[in-house]
Formats: sequence, structure tokens, C-alpha cells
Amino acid sequence: LVPHVFSSPMVEPEVCQKIIARAEATEWTKQRHYAVPTLDVPVHTNPDLLSWFNPWFLAQVRPALAAQFGTSTNYFVHDAFVVKYEASLISNHLPIHTD
Repeated sequence: LVPHVFSSPMVEPEVCQKIIARAEATEWTKQRHYAVPTLDVPVHTNPDLLSWFNPWFLAQVRPALAAQFGTSTNYFVHDAFVVKYEASLISNHLPIHTD
């Protein structure tokens, strides 16, 4: 990997399948991100996704970020969403960016 980039498995494959199934049960949106259009489901619009996401973020993501960057666990989410990429569409990836 390149400097300042890290990779860590955060979600087990079987959990990913459940997330996908929950997202598929929701209406996908296309107009939320004007700079980089995506086909996505905002987590807050699906109670099943939100009930999984909140404890996962608190127990897994915040401690991982704190460990990686040597900070407190004081992290917050502004916009959580599940994205669907399809190879045949123009929006099949995100450009390099910083979150």
C-alpha cells in the first residue's frame, strides 16, 4: 500500500451479504451526490441497516481509527450509505479522494 493508506477487514463476508440484502429491500437513490453520482441507500433510511451500523461503528470503526491515527475515539459519521456499483455503468467507482 501507499503511505498513509491502510487496509483492515472490518466486516465479515456473511455480514456483507446481510447488508446487501437489507439494502436491496430499500429504494436506491441516484441524486444525493452531485460531484460523484452513486446508486446508494442512506443507512438512516433503513431501520435494519441503522440498527446494525450504529453499534458496529461504535465497537469496530471508532477504535480502529483511534488505533491507526493515535487519537481518541471521538469520531462521528456525517453520511453513511451503502453503494451499489455495476461494471457496465459510468458510476462504477469513486475517484481517489479523502474522507
